[in-house]
Amino acid sequence: MLNGLYAKHTSQPMDTIERWMDRDFFMTAEEAVQVGLVDKMRQTSPSANAGTEVRSPVSNRGGGDSVNPRSDSGSGGHTTSLVDKLNTMSRVRRRRQEAEALATEARQAMEDPLMPITPEIGPVGYQLAEGEECSMLEPHSKERPVVKELIETLIDWINKELIDERILVRDVEADLYDGQVLQKLLEKLTGSSLNQPELTQTEMGQRQRLKLVLEEVRNALGVSEGYAAQNWPVSAIFSKDLVAILRLLVALVRQFAPGVRLPPGCQITLVIVRKLNGVLQHRRQVEVITDANDATDGSLERDAISALVDCAVPEKLEAFQQVLLQFVNQHLNKLNIVVTDLQKQMDDGVYFLLLLGMLGGYFIPLHKYHLVPRTNEQKLANLQLVLQLLEEAEGLEPGVGTRADDLLRHDLKATLRFLYALYSRYKDAE
Repeated sequence: MLNGLYAKHTSQPMDTIERWMDRDFFMTAEEAVQVGLVDKMRQTSPSANAGTEVRSPVSNRGGGDSVNPRSDSGSGGHTTSLVDKLNTMSRVRRRRQEAEALATEARQAMEDPLMPITPEIGPVGYQLAEGEECSMLEPHSKERPVVKELIETLIDWINKELIDERILVRDVEADLYDGQVLQKLLEKLTGSSLNQPELTQTEMGQRQRLKLVLEEVRNALGVSEGYAAQNWPVSAIFSKDLVAILRLLVALVRQFAPGVRLPPGCQITLVIVRKLNGVLQHRRQVEVITDANDATDGSLERDAISALVDCAVPEKLEAFQQVLLQFVNQHLNKLNIVVTDLQKQMDDGVYFLLLLGMLGGYFIPLHKYHLVPRTNEQKLANLQLVLQLLEEAEGLEPGVGTRADDLLRHDLKATLRFLYALYSRYKDAE
C-alpha cells in the first residue's frame, strides 16, 4: 500500500519505487525535483553559507539521518521536510526487515543447538513426549552406493531362494516387515515348516506372527535373545526399520549362504531426535551393517578348506575331518575326553581352550572362561578367548574373515580352519 501511494504521488512505475525502497534512503533531493514531487529546489555552491547549503545524502546505518538538505526559503524547507519523511519511512522499513531476519535466525539457532542443519523430522518427531526419542534415516543415507549394493544383493538372494514359491521381493522394508516373506524364506533355508498362518489381516496378528518367526530365526542362527533383541527387535522390524532388517538378512546370509558376497564397509547414518525441555534436539549416529574388513567366502580368494568343503567329493572331506578328529582326541584323551563330532562338540570353546593349554604348555585360569557354559553369551565369550589366544599366544591366523561367532553357529569351514591352524603347528607334538 505504501508503495502504491509513492507511485501515485511521484508518477513513477512500481519497479522504480521498489528499487528506491531497497535503499537506506527513499530519494535524494535531486530525484524529488526530477519526478516533480516539488517544483524547485535552491542549490548553492559549496562555498555558500551552511544555512543555504543542500547536501547529497550519505548512507548512515548507525541511525542518523541520511539526508538533511536545508534552505532559507520555504520551498527548500518543504523539500527537506518531505524527503526526510520519505527517507525515514524507508529506513524504518529496512530496519524492520533486518530485525525480523535476525530474529528468525536467532530462533533457529536456539532451537537447533546440536547441529547446524535441521533434518526433516516429520510428524513423528513433533509427537514425542518429554524425554522420549525416536530415530530416522538421514536423508541420502540410503542412496549411498555401498548401501544400495547391499540391498540389491540381499534382494537378489531372497528372490533366488523363493523362486519356486513365486515370491518377488522389490523392497526389503515394505515386503519383510510383517513376517510372511521371512517365514517362507526360513522354511526354504531350514527345510522345515513353521506352524504359523500365512495370511493375517489384523495388525495384532501380523505382529504376533512376526514375533514367532523371529524366534525361529534366532534358534536357527543360534544366537541369544539379548543379541537378537539388540540387532533386530520385533518392534523395529514391524516398523520397517532398515537397519534392523538389513542386519537380520546379513545374519541369514552368513549362516545359510556364505558364498554370497556382501559389500564390506556398509554403514547407515541415523538421526536420533529427543525432546528435552520442550525443544527437539537431535544427533547423528552411525550404524555398522558390515565391517570394513568384513568379507565372506565369495569375496576372498578360495582357500583349500573352502574348496574341500564345497567340492563334490564327500570322501575327501570325510578323510580330512578324520585326520583332525584323530589329532584332537590324541591330546584330549589325556583328560579322558573323547570327541566324536567336531562341529557340535567344539562350539562352546571349552575343548578348544583345553587343547590350547595342553599343546602350548600353559594353564588357563578357570575364572577366565566358563567351564560349563549354559548360554550363548558364555559360549561366545569362550570362543573369543580362543581366538585371542590363537592370535596373541600362538601367533596363528585361523583364516581371513573367520570370526568366533562362526563356531557358535556350527560353521564347518570355520571349525576346520581353527583346528587346522593348530594341527599345522602341533601335528608332530606327542
